[in-house]
Amino acid sequence: MLIVRLEAAIKAVCPIQGVSIGNPAVKATWAAQFQPSATPAQQTAAQTVITNFSMAATIEDVLDSLQVSRAALAVVLKGSSSWASLTTAQQSRVQAVIDNAGAAVLATLGGTV
Repeated sequence: MLIVRLEAAIKAVCPIQGVSIGNPAVKATWAAQFQPSATPAQQTAAQTVITNFSMAATIEDVLDSLQVSRAALAVVLKGSSSWASLTTAQQSRVQAVIDNAGAAVLATLGGTV
C-alpha cells in the first residue's frame, strides 16, 4: 500500500509521527508529520524521499493484491453451496468475470494476465 511504503521510506531517514497523502497523483499534497526530535537535515531528507518516491513500487502492490483477491474470490465462490448449484456454463462465466476484472486492471497498469 502506498502510504505504508512511503512511511517506511521516510522513517528510514527521519523520525516522524506519520504521513499524509492528499492526492496520490500530486506529491505536493504529500506530507510527513515530524517528531520534535527531527533535525532540519532529517526533515530535508524526508522531503527528498517524498520527491523521489517511486509509484512503480506501488503498482507491484496492486498486482500482488489483485492476484490474491482473484484467487480468494474463486476459492470462496467455489466452496459455497451457491457455486455447486450453478451449471458448468454459469461457473465458467463467473470465472471469466473474475479473470476479466483482473485483466482490466492489469491493462490499465500496462500489464497482462
